[in-house]
Amino acid sequence: MLKKDYRLKVLKKNNGAKTISTFFFTLRFWENGESLSKFVFIISKKIDKKAVIRNKIKRSLARALKEILTEIKPGYNFIFIVKKEILEKSQKDLEKNLKETFKINNLLK
Repeated sequence: MLKKDYRLKVLKKNNGAKTISTFFFTLRFWENGESLSKFVFIISKKIDKKAVIRNKIKRSLARALKEILTEIKPGYNFIFIVKKEILEKSQKDLEKNLKETFKINNLLK
């Protein structure tokens, strides 16, 4: 789980959000004007009915994010909307995809 400082609690109206779609997730992000970036993972019951599986996916994403957390530019809010394809992939594939997504969109320092 991410530290409390990095968790996005309230989803505000984000008209200026940019959307990026990958194989595993859709990423929405916008500037928040703070010194830290904040993250939230949205995993629908359409992904899996079992809360155990949804929590496992959330922990897996958080673990992958922790690997590159220090490299991410501060001052953004990120919403990860997970797709069903994430169930079929390994942790390494997820980490690689996550890092590439941030790198391509110039969100790394």
